[in-house]
Amino acid sequence: MDRSNSPYKRSLRVFARDWKNLASLGFVLLLVALALFSRFVVTCDPDHQNINKITQSPNLQHYFGTDSLGRDLYSRVIYGSRISMLVAFITAAAGLILGSLYGTVAALGGKQIDTALMRLLDFAYCLPTLLLLILLNMLFGQGLVGIVAAISLEGMCTVARLVRGQVLQLKQMDFVLASLALGSSRSSLFCRHLLPNLIPPLIVTLTFLIPSNIMYEAFLSFIGLGIQPPYSSWGTLANEGWRGMLSHPHLILFPGTAIFVTMLAFHFLGDGIRVAFDPQSER
Repeated sequence: MDRSNSPYKRSLRVFARDWKNLASLGFVLLLVALALFSRFVVTCDPDHQNINKITQSPNLQHYFGTDSLGRDLYSRVIYGSRISMLVAFITAAAGLILGSLYGTVAALGGKQIDTALMRLLDFAYCLPTLLLLILLNMLFGQGLVGIVAAISLEGMCTVARLVRGQVLQLKQMDFVLASLALGSSRSSLFCRHLLPNLIPPLIVTLTFLIPSNIMYEAFLSFIGLGIQPPYSSWGTLANEGWRGMLSHPHLILFPGTAIFVTMLAFHFLGDGIRVAFDPQSER
């Protein structure tokens, strides 16, 4: 077999052809590096208060200005990326794992199990996403644990539908039917035949779950149901900046811009990966 023509290398060639894909990937890696090594790039302690520098506009000393307590906003945005990115990645991974298991069990468990699991999923879909997040957050409690559990379960619903549909489609393929005819167990069938074919769509789904979860975390924190002090995220910073938006617009401009640009980069990245895994894209 010619390894140079393997599906993954072909996808890599397609992905690298578009400069937007490379730029979005570079920005995401930069953002992750800033979150991991935030203490090395901040200019001062993000929690240090200076009453003589309250709500200053951006300047050479404070690049993003200061907030209502005289704290450096640039440092707080950089440190806030740690919580926002941590929540987004953990909830996306948890939603991906739980949703994959849920969808696989529904597709392979038989008609009765499939019907029961999908009716439960349909009930969750009847509720608006933000309302479902608020209800789950109130169920698990406010704070980091509650927000992670709520967003993970919401993401699970999306992934479960996708995985169930993919598994049902793969079950009709000749190689799967041949494996079943040879007596393969369900666990062996999933690991050897179904999972390798599920990896590409799951990778694409992961890149779209992360920006959605950033928005959900920011929304819950913005309305006071998410991250609680002394922790801060982009959502809590936007909440603080909203109160003084008219008189000091920089308080909401910078955290809001961070949320917007990050979501845009992840969406560009996810779209590039989706096109790269499309068998027709190399044409």
